Amino acid sequence: MNFDAVTGPVLVVSGELDRVVVPAIGRATAKKYANATYVVIPGSDHMVLSGAALPTTMGHIDRWMEANKTAVRETSAEAFDLVVLPEKSA
Repeated sequence: MNFDAVTGPVLVVSGELDRVVVPAIGRATAKKYANATYVVIPGSDHMVLSGAALPTTMGHIDRWMEANKTAVRETSAEAFDLVVLPEKSA
């Protein structure tokens, strides 16, 4: 994969206690992208999108999307695209 070809923002999320994809892999993955943010969900295992970790994970995603002025657009019943929102005019 050509990581340099990805110029938009990238969010990489790891669970602090993940033994499937350990946090070191998440950090290394984020470093491959020019515009990446890396987040570790404290106390979470691999399931950062379920259970007690979900509110923390979604909070990070929401703040990242706001900071990067991005939104999700449904492209089909199974697929979504991340889009950059236009600047608001004053």
